[in-house]
Amino acid sequence: MADNVFRLNTQLLEARTGRVVDSETVEGTGEESIFVLVDDLTKRIKEDFQLSAEEIAADIDEDVGRLTTTSPEALKYYRNGLKSYEIGEYTESISALETAVALDTDFAMAYRVLAVAYTALGYESDARDRLKKAFDRAEKLSPREKFSIQGQFYSRSERNIDLAIEAYNQVLELSPTDFLANRNLGLIYSKLEEWDKAIRHLEINRRNGDQAVQTSIYLAEAYCSSGKMKKAGSILRMYLRRYGERASIHLELAAILLKRGRNDEARRELEAGYTLDPTDYRHALISGDIHLIEGETESSEHEYSKLLDFQEPIAHDAAFRSLSRLFLLQGRIGSAIEYTRQGIELADMLGQLEWKAWHTLQLGYLLNVRGENEDALSALNAAAATAVLAERLELRRNAFQLKGWVYIQQGRIDDAGQIAAELKDLIEKGIRPGALRQYLQLKSAISLFRGETGDAVREAEAAVRMLPERGGDDLPRPFYLEQLGRALFAAGRLEHAENVFKGILSDPYNRLSLGDRYAAAYLWQARIQKKRDNQEKADFFYRSFLSLWVDADSGLPGLEEARSELN
Repeated sequence: MADNVFRLNTQLLEARTGRVVDSETVEGTGEESIFVLVDDLTKRIKEDFQLSAEEIAADIDEDVGRLTTTSPEALKYYRNGLKSYEIGEYTESISALETAVALDTDFAMAYRVLAVAYTALGYESDARDRLKKAFDRAEKLSPREKFSIQGQFYSRSERNIDLAIEAYNQVLELSPTDFLANRNLGLIYSKLEEWDKAIRHLEINRRNGDQAVQTSIYLAEAYCSSGKMKKAGSILRMYLRRYGERASIHLELAAILLKRGRNDEARRELEAGYTLDPTDYRHALISGDIHLIEGETESSEHEYSKLLDFQEPIAHDAAFRSLSRLFLLQGRIGSAIEYTRQGIELADMLGQLEWKAWHTLQLGYLLNVRGENEDALSALNAAAATAVLAERLELRRNAFQLKGWVYIQQGRIDDAGQIAAELKDLIEKGIRPGALRQYLQLKSAISLFRGETGDAVREAEAAVRMLPERGGDDLPRPFYLEQLGRALFAAGRLEHAENVFKGILSDPYNRLSLGDRYAAAYLWQARIQKKRDNQEKADFFYRSFLSLWVDADSGLPGLEEARSELN
């Protein structure tokens, strides 16, 4: 380049002989001329291929500036942001991409990647805003890019998942190995709990050399949820061998090993991730989970509290969620409520609707545990309303399911039946067949209240059969298992009930979510032993319960029962 003049030179070679078929040179002035030069050069090269008029007409190529941006500087930041995103460095990705869209406010593809980067960090409201901007600017793009943005936009709402799948399939008709389309279809099918389809799309990317960490992480999670946890770990280890060290891969591997009960291996992966990126808040989060699973509640609280030392608001949100879960396990409901309310305040301050819906749902659950049922219903109604604004149908279903549970505890069985019908209608409006387990679980609780133990058992068994091995975005596994155990107990099938509650207690991972249900499994085991007139075993389970709830708030259900049985 001299005097701001750019010159591009190309040669077209015959692959077999290396003979120069033709050469081209184009010149322009200033960076703004680069896109015009590329398009001019592209047209000249096509002429060398001696394409027919029909072939030229069918070509989907568009002007490069029209497809991306007319700003070379914006394009540079976009490429840097995309690279950071694909290696899991989301904060750096957002910084670069926000600069790109500041330089070119019509840069649709930059808005699209910004949206997924914000989603990866948990900032769903920001993601929704950026994706809307991408969608509004997509019409000027090539069909492939336009369909990619439409697929991303429609996939945010379960009601529009069919449209998202259709858009991504149109991308694949144009380019069957498109990394983005296959990756996001894999994610969509995982959310629908159609694991085989998810794995098929993600394996296409892996076999074709997709180095984006998201592909291997989504694939590992799909294998994990389908019960193939060993395979999930091998996918992540294979990534590390092929493409080198990535903190996000080590952290994901740690999380999967934790689900398998391989705590020491999880710690090693966690340390490897910390060495690569000590600024990632997830190190403290997963470390706290390990301590909690191992029953080291003080160490767990210490690690979760470290999350509040990070600058990122998402780390604070994780702290409030985790501390609330910890205190629920211990029966310290007042403390759990305190942190949940802080989570709601943070969500309101940042305008994060998904966070607010989750914390408000948790608040409703906690108030119900404490017996404040009218306040619980108010919180669950608020959670459902917020879920509508956030376009999160699964959170709204969770709120309806818990409302039905509260109505049953109040003896309002007709209201419980009405909310069950509304829940079923909500499930049928979505396209997630597995969500029917939520309706079946609630129906089982209603049947049990009415003394219809046979129906209660059948409905609860059907709900449990629909649970994924790990994961899912409805209420956690112990919630379903406890209902099955209660129904079996009421039906006099003590051995089967005992096995259900033993299953809850034998998996310490159940401590991480709705820990009060984990604790209650000790109570149910004690009740089973009392039925068998085995007071010694019953006392063992009562003591186990009280050791977990040693600092529990007074007056909670089950607490006085255990204490009086041991006195």
